[in-house]
Amino acid sequence: MKILYLAPSIGLTLEQSGGAGTHMRGTIQGFRDNGVEILPVIGGDVVEKKNGMPTPTTSQPVKASTQQTGIKKIIKSLMPDKFRLFLRDMRTFYEDRKIEKLSYQSILEFSPDVIYERSGYLSTYGTRLAKKLRIPHLLETDGCMIEVISKDYGVFSERFGNWLEKRKLQKADYAVVMNAMAVNPVSQKFNLPSDKFIVKTLGVSDQSYTVNKDTVEELKLKYSLHGKLVIGFVGAISLYHGVQYLVEAARILQEQNQPDIVIVIVGWSKEAEQLQARANELGLTNLVFTGKVDKKEVGNYFSLFDAGVIPDAEENIYPVKVLEYGLFGLCPIVPGYEVFDEILQEGQTGYTFKPGNPESLAAKITSLVNQRNEVQHCASNWEAFVKKHFQWKDTVKNIISTLNSPR
Repeated sequence: MKILYLAPSIGLTLEQSGGAGTHMRGTIQGFRDNGVEILPVIGGDVVEKKNGMPTPTTSQPVKASTQQTGIKKIIKSLMPDKFRLFLRDMRTFYEDRKIEKLSYQSILEFSPDVIYERSGYLSTYGTRLAKKLRIPHLLETDGCMIEVISKDYGVFSERFGNWLEKRKLQKADYAVVMNAMAVNPVSQKFNLPSDKFIVKTLGVSDQSYTVNKDTVEELKLKYSLHGKLVIGFVGAISLYHGVQYLVEAARILQEQNQPDIVIVIVGWSKEAEQLQARANELGLTNLVFTGKVDKKEVGNYFSLFDAGVIPDAEENIYPVKVLEYGLFGLCPIVPGYEVFDEILQEGQTGYTFKPGNPESLAAKITSLVNQRNEVQHCASNWEAFVKKHFQWKDTVKNIISTLNSPR
């Protein structure tokens, strides 16, 4: 079987850090481990290959582009928000066609039997391609992409975005969701029959990260973590992930004079700048922002933690990082959404707090200070559970068996 793995969003690259990169790489490797031939077509990589050069990094600034960025910021500041978002969405449509133009020939040469697409904002490439090639189209969705993007970046029209997503899902042969709980809400939201769904859970890989013990020790000394209960978060810092609740929980813990607790936030973004400014304003000494960390070094930072926290998530989706915490033998602390009840048992494989409530999060963390053995017990149980049930090679078997069975 030959599968085209399509992720048409220009903002995605296969080697990027964070949950999206982990998910794409894991899914692709899972298919390969099952003997499936895969052609990955990832929007950002397609454009980068065409340009013949990597995306410029902040450590290598270009004077002209810096000036252009300044001009763009001025122009954007003068635009009404709706008009700015309209122009951005028009550019997204243009980029979708550009990705098609740049990748279509290589896809024809590969001659896939199936398209497996990670749904992209306002992208209809997979739908058009499936019609042209007359092959099955599987569309992976979280059901809330439009709302998440709207919350973090703004969109011109949530209503139009969801209408287009509905049209894509209805035209696809199958809708792929990450857990069984997502089937009903996604089915109702987009008016899809229940037999159109395939559940493909998230997964982990033991080969995803490396750890250098000397580096871990250096980091512990750098951030004064020895003897402390270290609560950590690794990932994209955005409103979607609720990292602001961690900052407020740190404030509460400091006000309660809890010197044995340190919260470490690994990652960076524009939102992180605002959150760090808030932490500085509050004078928080129990909160560490590491800044951006190279993907190859992330394993060393996971190894600093006693517990890994999910500050917030969508009600029907658990993020891949909760599984990554298990990979590193960390006790997960998660918001009390029903979706986590599918995989976690309170006090046995993790702990929960009231969603969107930093007071509840702080109270849960405080309760663990004098329960280090219980925390380690949960961590060991969670590690064993994750490694047994969430290997990428197993998560794609539902898809392969469905494709191999007559519909």
